[in-house]
Order: sequence, then C-alpha cells, then structure tokens
Amino acid sequence: MRISLALAAGAVVACGGTIAPTSTAGGPPIPASATPSIPQSAPLRYAPGITRYLITQRHHVDQQLPTGDQVQEIGLRTYVTAVIIGPADVRGYAVSLTIDSILADSATVLPPTVDLQSARGLRYDGRLSPSGQLIDPRPSDVSIARNLAQLFGGFRTFYPKLPAAGVAPGASWSDSTEATDTTGAAVVVDRAVSHYVTGDWESPSGVRQLGIQVSGGFTVSGSGAAGGATFALSGTGTHAGRLQLSAAGRFLGGSTTDSAGIVITFDPQGMAIPRHQISHTTIAVLP
Repeated sequence: MRISLALAAGAVVACGGTIAPTSTAGGPPIPASATPSIPQSAPLRYAPGITRYLITQRHHVDQQLPTGDQVQEIGLRTYVTAVIIGPADVRGYAVSLTIDSILADSATVLPPTVDLQSARGLRYDGRLSPSGQLIDPRPSDVSIARNLAQLFGGFRTFYPKLPAAGVAPGASWSDSTEATDTTGAAVVVDRAVSHYVTGDWESPSGVRQLGIQVSGGFTVSGSGAAGGATFALSGTGTHAGRLQLSAAGRFLGGSTTDSAGIVITFDPQGMAIPRHQISHTTIAVLP
C-alpha cells in the first residue's frame, strides 16, 4: 500500500529553493500479478464506522541543483476523520475523509503559495470497494485541493488493498496499480506493485487485529510546466511497512517507508536535476 504522501513527485517547480512537491497517486487497479492465497476461515473485510487518524510524515529530500546540493527536512502532521457508511452497494461503501488540520514542524519551510489553514474542513467523498480501493474521491473544494497537492495529493491509496474474498491469518497476495495524477503542475503516471503477507491474530491493548506486512516497488513518469519552463520527470522507488486491520474491519494504521530516486529535466535548457527522497509515514488511530 502506498500511504497518503508516498512519493509521486506530483508537481515540480523551477530550481529556486522551494521544495519539489510530493503527492499521493492512486487509481483503479490493473489485474493483480498473483492469485490471492487465503485460508478459508474468517475472511476479514472493511466495515462501516467512524475513525479519527493522525498521519505523521517525515520527508528527507536531497536535490542536486546547479548551485549545489539542496537538502530539506519536511515534517507534517495531518488530522483526519474517516467515515465509512453502510450498507454497501455493488461499488462498496460510501466514504468521506475530512482533513481536520495539517500542521508543519517548526523547521519545515513551505512554498509561500501553500496555505495549510485552508486545509481545515477539506473533505473527499467517494466509494470504498471491498478490496480497499477508494473510487473517484472528489474534494469539496477543487481549488484548495489543487493548492495543497504540493504536499497532499488525496486519499486514493490510504486504505490497504485486500483481496475481494477478504483476508485471514497466513494470507498472501499481490496488487498492481496504475494511476494518473493531475492535481499538481505535472501530469504524473504512477505504477506500483505491492506484495502482502499476514501473520496470526494479535491483541495489543486488548484489540484483536491482524498485522499486514507490505513491500514492493514503483515507477513514476510525467511532464509539466512551472516557472516558465517545461520539464519531464522519471524515477523508481521501493516501499515497505507494516499495517494493521482490526477483527471488526477497521483500519488501524501502521508505518511505511518509501525511498525513491527521480531525475527532473528542464527544457529548453536541458538541465537535469537528480532528486532523492526518503519518506517515513505513520498512521495512528486517535481516541
């Protein structure tokens, strides 16, 4: 699963010292590369409910600019309320995810055009399929969502992907996705393959849950315009982590790490900017 701000380089700015934005990519899955292997007992699926989350992100960005290396540390905390509404229809449950607030660490320098206060109350409505695919999430304010796309691209890959038949201890499956992100200054195509393995039931703090180990790789490619110049980008990366799903069908969050290398090429100068980013994301359930 690619959580929330996993790197997709959804927009790029000319090399003037501002960050090359990150965003989340997601979309309809292409056929999975492996047939799910699932025990027949107690298949687990998503269920209706209301859950508040804290998404904590730490991004380390290293860009090789013509003037020298530029290193940035970006820290964000996003408070989200997720509402899954039943009963489900043929496309799944109605779902609404609302940003309560986004806070930046004191050392984080954001582009002057990004207004984190505007994120308060921004809502994404869509459908949550039985497999965890967020279908057609639409923001309540398109202009605000586009402005925040430099840091936050939406929730398309927020929920872990599950096989349609559900999961149980000892399951393993793979998921392949291809998505096009148009929310930023670039049109970016993100292709990812993820492999999942579940362990046995656990009960930390008295909550019965199933741990899900995830690992995989992804590629990004795209083009756009910013600062009066056109550019193209391409890169590859890996992602890995551990997520949790309760026995009641509630996503309990987890932690993931993404590492990616991207090259941004500007025309007509022909200037290439290598960029490496490591992102750590933790999702925790709030009371």
